[in-house]
Amino acid sequence: MAVERNKLNFNLTPVTTEGLSKIIGRSVRSFPEKFLLAIQLTTYSKSCMVVTNYGYEYIDRISAQLYENTKRIESLSTVNNDTLRDIREVCLSKLIRDNKQLHRLLGS
Repeated sequence: MAVERNKLNFNLTPVTTEGLSKIIGRSVRSFPEKFLLAIQLTTYSKSCMVVTNYGYEYIDRISAQLYENTKRIESLSTVNNDTLRDIREVCLSKLIRDNKQLHRLLGS
């Protein structure tokens, strides 16, 4: 029984992790300060990698990704909490780099 339960958990882990990272990524615009606090408290804080997790509806929609990315930049830029300054800069830097890449892909 324990083996079966562990197998089920292992099989669900990738889906759960991916789903959660998208939810966290989507929280950037609505709750930028809470997003940064959550990221700062995780092992992901060095790269802020979930800041560009958009979800399936953005796949192959570069204009939509660019729009969402720009809105996330605007949202994170409103956070003025000194204890979150470093992680905010890491996340903003990643979004700005991605924005440049998206502009190149669009040819603009």
